[in-house]
Amino acid sequence: MSLHLVSLGSMHFLKKLKMPSVVVWSLFGNFVFYVAAWAILSCLAVVLKSRFGYSGLQVGLVVGFGALVGIIAGLFVGYLSDIFGRRQLLVASIVFFAILALIMYLTNSAILFSLAAAGFYIAKSIYDVLLRALISDLTTSSNKEIAFAIRFLTLNLWASVGPWFVVSSGIALDPILYKYCSIVFFFYAVVLVALIPKYHVSSSEELGIKKSIAVLKKDRPFLLLTIAAIFFVLCLTIYGIVMSQYLFDIKGQAGLNLFASMCLANCLAICLLQFPSVIVASRFDAYHVVATGMFVLVIGFLLLLYTEPSWTYVLALAIIGFGETLVSAKLDVIVDKMAGSGLKGLYFGAFTAMQLGVVIGPISGGILLDYFGKMFLLLPVVAGALGMVLVVLARYKQYQNKSEVKGLESSL
Repeated sequence: MSLHLVSLGSMHFLKKLKMPSVVVWSLFGNFVFYVAAWAILSCLAVVLKSRFGYSGLQVGLVVGFGALVGIIAGLFVGYLSDIFGRRQLLVASIVFFAILALIMYLTNSAILFSLAAAGFYIAKSIYDVLLRALISDLTTSSNKEIAFAIRFLTLNLWASVGPWFVVSSGIALDPILYKYCSIVFFFYAVVLVALIPKYHVSSSEELGIKKSIAVLKKDRPFLLLTIAAIFFVLCLTIYGIVMSQYLFDIKGQAGLNLFASMCLANCLAICLLQFPSVIVASRFDAYHVVATGMFVLVIGFLLLLYTEPSWTYVLALAIIGFGETLVSAKLDVIVDKMAGSGLKGLYFGAFTAMQLGVVIGPISGGILLDYFGKMFLLLPVVAGALGMVLVVLARYKQYQNKSEVKGLESSL
């Protein structure tokens, strides 16, 4: 009931800001979409372990393979969307989700199930790139930050509540879950076909793919920010994928129940703090806000590392949720400004390189979990600290570039 009110409140808020109806419905649809997506992804590691007997490393390889291919697919599809538009590709990515969920429902093969699971991360990368670019295309500069914040909120509502829902309802390990999710995906695809009109986008076609990638390589602030975002995503995958395995290993079903409560606390922190964070963050430099968010993440993971599984773990996830809101409040906005008007799909596509964190996190975290137990939590602590430093460096390079441009202009 409360999630329904949040989604309706978000729609009303967007309409008051006079955003295009297609953006309003796409963001509301994003909430419905992630109801199904995170219902599957949230317990995927546990399903692979309990149903097919995978080790932590094997789970990491499945997730990592999908994320790695998703990075390449996101860059290529983002470039294509600058040329051909977002609509058809966005709908195709959702239909891909539906087919993958149906395969997971029908198959008993470990290999086929693993390929479909990896495919989920590929489809997710493509979907996120296209939705970000669509939001950027159809919103004004004054509404863009709020629209990106709504996208993050709708994504994380079910990223956090999903584990609690599927565990408490008893369907976390039931294949029927995939059947219901497939129906939701197909329905969302049909709705988007009906609601999203065709519209013209600025094209990077005249640059060509090689020159477009050359532009990205020369953009040092963007490269530094992307590496920082990789560390950010690595931190999130540690608690989203490896933490569930750790708690399941030491406490069984009780561990899953604790993990569900942790994710619920994370969700509540995001819901309560997302919009206040956007309002407060608008008064400060975007890079400084992201660096502060990374620092808060480190505090949350240190609390997980130095306490035992109890209510302190729930508190730690609430702190991590606050850090997430600070980082997410500005990341997309920074990338949008870097991209300019003609390369949004390319830049958002290249920014899917942040999903390398999904490749590195589960694999390295799985190895550390298998051999060192709880000490796997050192990984997100170090990653968060490095990410904070890289964001500060990106800000310095951005300032340096602006100073050089002003110097050239004054000399002319």
